[in-house]
Parts: sequence; C-alpha cells; structure tokens
Amino acid sequence: MSKKKKLHLSDSACLNIGKILIDSSLPNDICVFDVGANEGLFARRVVDQWPIKKIDLHCFEPNPAAYAILAEKLVDASTFTLVEIGLSSQEGTGTLYHPEKKTVLGSLAHREVFDSKVKQWGDVKAHSVKLSTLDAYRRVTKIIQVDYLKIDTEGFELDVLQGAAESLSQHRIVCGQLEYGGTFFDRGISVHDVVDFLSIHGYVLFDLVKRTEVNASYIDDFALNNLFFCQAGKKELVEKCFLQTSVLYDENEV
Repeated sequence: MSKKKKLHLSDSACLNIGKILIDSSLPNDICVFDVGANEGLFARRVVDQWPIKKIDLHCFEPNPAAYAILAEKLVDASTFTLVEIGLSSQEGTGTLYHPEKKTVLGSLAHREVFDSKVKQWGDVKAHSVKLSTLDAYRRVTKIIQVDYLKIDTEGFELDVLQGAAESLSQHRIVCGQLEYGGTFFDRGISVHDVVDFLSIHGYVLFDLVKRTEVNASYIDDFALNNLFFCQAGKKELVEKCFLQTSVLYDENEV
C-alpha cells in the first residue's frame, strides 16, 4: 500500500493563520491562487479549510505530467480553475526540468541534485512551458483581490512575487506563503532578498516554525520550510497567534 502524501507541517501553520486573517474581515467569497499546484494536495486542503465559504481557487501548474494528474484529481471543476502555465517575473516561455519520478520537484532551473540522484529519481525530463505574471493574469481575469497566495515554484518564489509587484503595491494580496529551502541556495538567493522586496510593498514575512518575523537578524539555514507573509497592518494579529500552538499546528493535516 502506498504511503499517503502529507503537506509539510509548516503548510498547516501558514494556512491556519491565513484563515484567521482572512476570516477576520468576514468575506463572503475567497480567492486563492495555488502557484505550483503540482498534483493538487494543497488545493484540496484549502477546500477542507473553508468548508462553508465560496472559494474561487486558481491552480497554476506548467508541468504537463503533473497537470494531467491535477486535472484528474480535481475533476469537480466548479471550485477549481486549472491553468496550465507557470507564473514568474515576466511573460514568455521557459524550460521546466524535473526527474521522471519526481514531478513535485519541477523547476525552471536544472538543479545539480537531479543528476546526482538519477538512479533513484529517474532521468531528467525537460518541457517548454508558457510563463505569465500574476499581475497580467489578474488583469485578464479581472480578479480584484487574492486573499491567499501560495507559491511553491522550486527556487522561483521571488520571481513570482516580482511578477505580482503591481498587486502587492496596491495591497490586492492579503496574505500567503512561499516555500523556502535548498532551492534558494541553488539559485544564490537569500531570504533577505524576499524580505527586502516584500517590505518595499508594505508586507512582512514570518517563520512560523520559529515563531518569529524574518528580518535583518534572521540567518539563512536553507532548511525546508514555508514562510508566511501578509500586509504589514496585520502583523500584530499574526504575532498573537504565536501564543496558540493549536492554531499553528494541526496534527491531523492531510
């Protein structure tokens, strides 16, 4: 029997606090962008998180192998809008690489680890994929606000944020999360690059595992984590959540 896949524990913490922030404004409808949706595990968690809300959930996945599974698993498309493109810092095309047996690691960078683990993960596959920006997509779809933005793009999280500069500057994004880890090291990016970019647009970044704001004193460790960001005006509400372990972590997560 195959082992049931689970989200990283920090996914649960980010989404739990995101729910508190979003629900505090009592929206009737919720708009969620799942950038790097892969096979839909996170998207399903979002639906479970807000069972009584109307959710407009946009899943972006440029990898054709992962997209085929995503479309099969999220067949009840009334909630989900599946988009077979990647979001980045600019529109165009790119080459996406992934080990044959690890579509979840699909990246626009050909990482050294792909070749070093070819015996375990299979040969590296390459696909030409379409790229757009969050700002361009939001303009075309006329989406006014993104309540929650999840970014898991294997080292290109900052690129996605850069492609959302207009939306961030207008505070059209309430909060969200981005994956952080070894892919940052591979690309020569520091978490402080993300902090600097977000702060310019009036957002703050948190490490919920360490229960701290990511600021100038934060040391890059490149350990796999999901970092939470939100509008600076909601900073105090997030910090209050640090005192509630049950809010941060749900051991029964998918």
